[in-house]
Amino acid sequence: MNYINSTANQKIVHAKKLGQDKKYRHEAGEFLVEGIRWINELIKYCKDAIEAIFILEEEVGRIDWIDGSKCELSDKLFYVPQNLLEKIATTKESQVAIAIAKIKKEKDFEFGNRVLFLDGISDPGNVGTIIRTGVASGFSDIILDKCVDVYNPKVVRSTMGALLHANILEADSAKELIELKKNGYSILIADIKGQNIFEFKQSFDKIVLAIGSEAHGISNKIKKMATHTLSIPMNSRVESLNAGVSAGIIMYQFKR
Repeated sequence: MNYINSTANQKIVHAKKLGQDKKYRHEAGEFLVEGIRWINELIKYCKDAIEAIFILEEEVGRIDWIDGSKCELSDKLFYVPQNLLEKIATTKESQVAIAIAKIKKEKDFEFGNRVLFLDGISDPGNVGTIIRTGVASGFSDIILDKCVDVYNPKVVRSTMGALLHANILEADSAKELIELKKNGYSILIADIKGQNIFEFKQSFDKIVLAIGSEAHGISNKIKKMATHTLSIPMNSRVESLNAGVSAGIIMYQFKR
């Protein structure tokens, strides 16, 4: 059994830094996964990506939640006291376990027929919610342009494990969008001045749905590339919807 009881332990120091520092995360190629449910998803679908799992020492002998994987992961399980788990955690909510996982390496990206393009969304909760909804609704190919780091702990928590099933491409420009348009994708953007999504009857073989931030909406460079502009009808007292809510409504409308 592996025990850690020192705050100076290098694994503890490393895990804490992964939760705090974007640059460090990407240099290390690792990120934090917090909570039993998320870790079970990691064990079920991406066991090879697990570098370490820190578990409260009180859980010794009560390890059923690891779904029978104890033997295979025994060298990666570390039992820690409450104060060390709290040192690693990025949330005040009580955690039983926290894991370190490898970031998926970007390979040659092959897009499907439904692509999501996130344009400058800085709120971690929104990005996590959109990724989760995208995977659920068939938009699992996701491009992020100048968005919050997808491995930010709050984004990771908000995806509730869906991050494992998403194909994520972090971009620094709209060049991927230009290439997709050249290859026959229709570029649809969400904007308050667009056509009512519920009255929009046209169908497409291949689409990119672009969602902008609440503060700034879709950037001008993306608007210029749009083939269609869509909107969600709202009561006149409401100016806009949360980006995560808007994305969910439109994605499921296309799923229909």
